[in-house]
This record gives sequence, C-alpha cells and structure tokens, in this order.
Amino acid sequence: NCHSNIGPDHREGAPDVIKFAAAQSKAVHDKVFLDPSTILKANSQCVDCHAPTQLRESNWTHDVHAKNLTCSNCHDVHAAKTKALSFDRKQLIKQCVDCHSQFAAEPELAKEEER
Repeated sequence: NCHSNIGPDHREGAPDVIKFAAAQSKAVHDKVFLDPSTILKANSQCVDCHAPTQLRESNWTHDVHAKNLTCSNCHDVHAAKTKALSFDRKQLIKQCVDCHSQFAAEPELAKEEER
C-alpha cells in the first residue's frame, strides 16, 4: 500500500516527481517544467491503481492538466488520509494564478480572493 507505512526502501526507488520535494511543487519562480514523457511516466505510476476514467468523471481538471502536470502537483501522494492537498478558496485561486498569470488581474478573481 503506497498510502501508509512508507519506509526508506519505498522512497529511494521513487522518481523525483513522486517525492515530497517534487520539482514542479516548488514556488512558481523555482518551477522546473518537465517534458511530457517524464510527466507521463510519473503519472502512470498513479493510474496503475487510479483509473483515468474515474478521475475524469470526478473532476474535469484531471483531463485538462494530466498532460502538463504530475499528480503530485495537486495531490499529496504520501497521505494516509487526505487524498488531495487542501486549499481554502483563496489558496486554490493562487495556485491556479501561479501558472495562469494572465488571469491574475481579472476582477472576478480579485473579488474571490477577498472572500
């Protein structure tokens, strides 16, 4: 089970994008953009157990981002209980705007951030 009892031998074989300090999980100005084959390889370890069809049905963002982000960008892959990184609405908007900077000045998002 990769969601509990994570030992050193389990971690050492994991690619960088699966570890806690994943390259893409750093602050936006420190992000290392990975090539699609690296992302596909990292995500394939997740979809071995988590069927892509079910992910698509549960949330459209899986479809939109699956080719450009690793699962660990939004999910804590070592969590025993919490499956997704938890963000309040303000943090969620900030996470989107980190990559989608063209929306940072949108009046609708400014209103959302004030909530």
